[in-house]
Amino acid sequence: MSAVARGDEVDSVASPDGGGPNSAGNCPSPTTQATKECSETVFVEKIGVVRQGDKMIKHPSPPNCYPHEPVLSSYCTTVFVEGRGLGRKFDDFTNHKITSGAATVSAGQKGEAIGPAPPPGTP
Repeated sequence: MSAVARGDEVDSVASPDGGGPNSAGNCPSPTTQATKECSETVFVEKIGVVRQGDKMIKHPSPPNCYPHEPVLSSYCTTVFVEGRGLGRKFDDFTNHKITSGAATVSAGQKGEAIGPAPPPGTP
């Protein structure tokens, strides 16, 4: 089981990119970013939980430092919030790995395969 990820820039995300442009016009990496979007109805430690498809914070991305907001692309496939897979520590936002989570709440089964699960509403 893994710690549940919370939004509102509370939990950390290891990013392969995200630094502002340097003198060479590149985006230095790696950086630490944060979660952003989250549930408005399901909370852990008084903060909304991260779900499948939620975005992390906007940050620069190579090659030209254009901003991007990756969405949660791996998640719990056995616990759902509002019909969407639950985000946890070690899940990721398209190659941006969540590195922290709730100290008091864990989810998923030991050895559980990490998403993606079928999109919400898929039979």
